[in-house]
Amino acid sequence: MEYRPKSSVRLELAVSAVVFGCFAAGTLWYTFAILMVPETSAYLIALFVGLSVIEVLIALRCLWLLLFLRYSCLLVNADQIVLVEGRRRRSLAFRDVNTAKWHPHFKYGSLSLRGKSTKIFVVFTTYSGRDRGALIWSLRERVPRASQEGWERFRSVHQDWLSEDRNTGDEV
Repeated sequence: MEYRPKSSVRLELAVSAVVFGCFAAGTLWYTFAILMVPETSAYLIALFVGLSVIEVLIALRCLWLLLFLRYSCLLVNADQIVLVEGRRRRSLAFRDVNTAKWHPHFKYGSLSLRGKSTKIFVVFTTYSGRDRGALIWSLRERVPRASQEGWERFRSVHQDWLSEDRNTGDEV
């Protein structure tokens, strides 16, 4: 089954990129206006140029993350899990999982899967409620029980939204 990040994550990154882009454009415009006045101190010019460069870099980072999320997905088959992040693709067969740690932190928790040479980290906040519950139960059933750690704590922390029917999670 294929799981994609929920659209609200992409929307937050898009808004962040636009806001930082506007700040960067405003700062650049103000910097050029200061450059036109000859008595402006070099310190102010350096400050505004430095700020505009930082804002442009943050805007570019947000846009990169937006494209990254657009082309990322998690594929869970009967025998393996595949994490596609942009152009990078990592796969791990369930039988090759050495440790699977359920972490109750973040809003909906996460799972760290480690093989001999591969590590896959799944943050469940990224996925919608219905996908999140199905993904959690699917991974719980497919990963060998002997390699799983922290499931009881994970389940007790998230019992308010983690449904028992193993097909869905409640939308929160």
